[in-house]
Amino acid sequence: MTIGQLARMFGMSRGTLLHYDAIGLLKPSQRSDTQYRIYTDKDVARLRQITVYRSAGISLAGIRQMLESAEPEGYTRVLRLRLVQLTEDIGSLKRQQQVLVRLLAQHDAKEENEMLNKDQWVALMRATGLTDDDMRRWHKEFEKMSGASHEEFLVSLGIEPKEVAEIRAWSRK
Repeated sequence: MTIGQLARMFGMSRGTLLHYDAIGLLKPSQRSDTQYRIYTDKDVARLRQITVYRSAGISLAGIRQMLESAEPEGYTRVLRLRLVQLTEDIGSLKRQQQVLVRLLAQHDAKEENEMLNKDQWVALMRATGLTDDDMRRWHKEFEKMSGASHEEFLVSLGIEPKEVAEIRAWSRK
């Protein structure tokens, strides 16, 4: 079988097979008179093993160890190492997933609370006839009734913390 035929059989690129040859992982058993690589059934079986191990995420170096190890301990050592790596990766991915869920929850809560932004609220107040002085009195009354609720309302409008603090400070005067 030629390199092109073998590549098609396994759905991989010719370049991958050339790389495997270059690193000594899969050498063709024969060469034609014109020096084309010729692969035998034994080579096909070896490539089948390589693809199974690659599908498990085992490195090419690890695969070489597994294929060349005369003792079963070398084979199982590589598999156990990969299992440990996968377990660590899964733990890391779960932590990343938890962070993403928290970030999305915060973002969704912020979007939910931001029914109107500051500019829209001011425009609404002006449309109802309130002047700047009226709005200042409104803030002062709100602060007097419940400073915490006033702050929560200002934050829900998307106002930055520094400006919220400034509004609350002059509202207390």
